[in-house]
Amino acid sequence: MKNFILLFMSSFALICCDSTSNNEEEEKVKKVMTEFYELQKSGDVASTAELLDESLLNAISENEWGDLLAGIAEYGEIDTFSIMSSDFYEVDGKKYAKIRYKVVHTNKPLFDELILLEGEEGYKIVSYYYATNKDMLGIEDDAQKVATKFYEDCKNGDYHDIVSLMSEKLKKEVSEEQLKSFLERKEKYGKLIKYSNTGDNAHETKEGILCVMDYTVEHEKGLLYEDLELIKINGKFYVNSYEYFTNREKRHAHEDENNNSKEMAEAFFVALENQDPIALEDLLDKDAPSSDKWFELISAKQAFAGALIKHFILDSYHSSKDGNKYYFYDYHTEYENTHLYEQLTLISREEGYKVINYRYNENKEEIFN
Repeated sequence: MKNFILLFMSSFALICCDSTSNNEEEEKVKKVMTEFYELQKSGDVASTAELLDESLLNAISENEWGDLLAGIAEYGEIDTFSIMSSDFYEVDGKKYAKIRYKVVHTNKPLFDELILLEGEEGYKIVSYYYATNKDMLGIEDDAQKVATKFYEDCKNGDYHDIVSLMSEKLKKEVSEEQLKSFLERKEKYGKLIKYSNTGDNAHETKEGILCVMDYTVEHEKGLLYEDLELIKINGKFYVNSYEYFTNREKRHAHEDENNNSKEMAEAFFVALENQDPIALEDLLDKDAPSSDKWFELISAKQAFAGALIKHFILDSYHSSKDGNKYYFYDYHTEYENTHLYEQLTLISREEGYKVINYRYNENKEEIFN
């Protein structure tokens, strides 16, 4: 049976403290929770945003919160809701409550876990997830331990240690050298200052429990929005994939609508490897060199580099110049005899992106600078 969890957390570090509980605090939290579920029952889901703490509202958009509640709606209307457990504690002088509820929907019961923070206006929700199996509650604690280790290693530049966190699947797709190049590529954003978890999406697969964690990461030169995918195999979480984005709204989408750059880039390398001039001509921009020049380039590369082993994207991004919009793909590619750093440049035209330039070099500074 498939289990599903959605989690939204604010940007504080949860520190274990001695639990405290009293009837007065429980009644305050119960009042908020009753309003929360009654609003869902009445169909007024938009008003539930008024029950969220400011830290959570800063971490997620209204659309993301709406998508969360829309996902819950597929389980049917709420029939009943009852508290399973409550835990009250303090962190840095602030009062928190972790509450678990069993919520019976018309199609399937769900098990909710929420964290609330007491402020001037009373308790507000800072974290919320739901599961179809109560045994899945608390799974984010295990995942976050690995995620914390990952980001601390990134912060300290201990890229070699991150290899021990990688799943076997990821190790087959990405070499240690490619992983190091990918993480070093982020250094252009400056030193990593802090990171905060802003959402999880976990479910069971044939391979194990998959948990996609959204992080907002502050660097000296700006914010990055990142997806860290973890998989739990034999009781332990491993990093299964990792991506970062410069815009939160674009983290799960291309940089713009109808962006065909990825498909064009993939087709470009296939055409080069297959020495297919007809396919290549369809991909080239009108201002790009002719296909003959491209094949001379690829033949020279193959002569010393040898057969392709692994092709890995380090970064992709937009740039504008002289009234034109370009899209860049930076690669670290392993060949039979060597490894190369490559950059593919596409230009935006009315019919979509077209390939206009391609460069490679064994020295990454020669390509990326």
